[in-house]
Amino acid sequence: MQQFGEFLASEGRPLRVQDIRPDDIRAFEQALFGKGFKSSTVNNRHRGVQSFFKWLTAEEELDTNPMLKVAAPQIKEVRPLVIVTEQQWQRLLRSCEGKEFTQRRDMAIVRLFLATPMRLSELADLRVQDVDFQNGKVRVLGKGGQYRDCPVTAKAEAAVDRYLRRRAEHRHAAAPWLWLGPRGRMTHSGVYQMIKDQARAAGFPELHPHEFRATFAANWLRDGRTEQGLMRIAGWSSRAMIQRYTTLAADELAAEEYRRAQPGDAL
Repeated sequence: MQQFGEFLASEGRPLRVQDIRPDDIRAFEQALFGKGFKSSTVNNRHRGVQSFFKWLTAEEELDTNPMLKVAAPQIKEVRPLVIVTEQQWQRLLRSCEGKEFTQRRDMAIVRLFLATPMRLSELADLRVQDVDFQNGKVRVLGKGGQYRDCPVTAKAEAAVDRYLRRRAEHRHAAAPWLWLGPRGRMTHSGVYQMIKDQARAAGFPELHPHEFRATFAANWLRDGRTEQGLMRIAGWSSRAMIQRYTTLAADELAAEEYRRAQPGDAL
């Protein structure tokens, strides 16, 4: 709504909610497309404005909801999620090797992505106090402000421990946030960009951090582990996402079986 208000002001359009018309909302969404925003992002903004006007109508601040005449932007098909292969993981880990602060930090981040189904935002929001070496887990703040415990592997724990020793020498070591950059806290976008840079250095620039989560879930299900266990550590309250990753795991398993069988090559 702040973005919407800024757009209205910059265009000299009405700012009183009673004066806003469907064309003003359509112009806002077209402006977002003009700035290069993806259809999924514009659809998200649409739903935000929609919720606001729905509330205004329910509170009887408006007689007519202008959003009723504004169609939601269609979300264009995006690149499907893919499984990160073992070879890609190995190359990514090699690209993070080293003893310097940034190398220790990047290795710890990649190891946590490899060992857990954490979202990018969840990993970026970790605090030092969330790391529990005694019980081999990290405490994650998930969607809806709900905390959950994420177990970590021995290698991930070791990578975080090595990073923390370097972090103790950082000039912002007193900050509560786990991940630090040169000027303090490492933001969500900072973690995202680091992953993109390391993936590019490892030779696969199209990698998206969310594919780490998808890979963990697909491998978990492919290896015959329970859906309930995955839902618990991934922070899902419904099976909707399970179905998506079940399909992804099945596709990957079928591809592996095909590679092993090499049908027709015996002729």
